[in-house]
Amino acid sequence: MHTASGVQLLMACLLYPIELYADFSGYTDMAIGIGMLFGLKLSSNFAHPFAAQTTAEFWRRWHISLSSWVRDYLFLPLSSFTRRWGQWGVAASLMVTFIALGVWHGAGWTFAVYGFIQGLVIVWELRTERIRNKVRKHIGGRLYAMLSVIRTYLILPYRWCSSKQSPFPTHSISCGISLFRPMRAGKKSISVCQTTSASWQVPRYC
Repeated sequence: MHTASGVQLLMACLLYPIELYADFSGYTDMAIGIGMLFGLKLSSNFAHPFAAQTTAEFWRRWHISLSSWVRDYLFLPLSSFTRRWGQWGVAASLMVTFIALGVWHGAGWTFAVYGFIQGLVIVWELRTERIRNKVRKHIGGRLYAMLSVIRTYLILPYRWCSSKQSPFPTHSISCGISLFRPMRAGKKSISVCQTTSASWQVPRYC
């Protein structure tokens, strides 16, 4: 049995994207290297994703083979069908695409909600592009770029840590949401949520 304070949960979630990237990108690089030994040239699957200034850009840099396939065979056909709806059609296509992407990672509501949140963030970024451009002009390009990279990274843990992909795999939507309560309070969690590797004490909703 392990206990985790709010600070520990927060740090685990903040560092989880780096752990996932090191793991995922690491064995991808191994596959590329092994392929080169046999004269095969495989395309790169990551392009400095943590340098992305928006979530949309992040997905263009992260797991490129999957995101490119989803773009070509799901998003583009959907967007051509919903083109007559204007911006709402683009938003609908994005939401359907990312919900499907979430369900592709695993069957369950937590994965569907994970995809829904991804799509919602990108739609929000598209709708606020003019405002962000004004901010860029006001504070300068360099500062804006730095703050955008930080903002994009900080959004990642809250999307990933509320799904079964997190260091504290959640079995329900309420369990995922409840992970963040001890982070705000800085207190120790109060009941048990079973994970694949250990039992962590997290809030009672698990």
